[in-house]
Amino acid sequence: DVFSGQSTTFRESFEDVVDRISDMEEVPDMFFIEVLHRTSKSGRDYLICALVSPDRALARMGYSEKNVSMPEPHK
Repeated sequence: DVFSGQSTTFRESFEDVVDRISDMEEVPDMFFIEVLHRTSKSGRDYLICALVSPDRALARMGYSEKNVSMPEPHK
């Protein structure tokens, strides 16, 4: 996949997420990245992203974890 964007801040936060996932001993079958809207000290809006828990991601999408089939944990 190829992504393009102007924001250095967003690209850096995305690279941080990729690094965290790459450093995991067992990479999960499913993980969630959330785009976060922030405001700088000067009042300008910008975007970053973060790796978030399934509970948070599903809640933000309007689902409860009970309604979505999740993969079994790796053993």
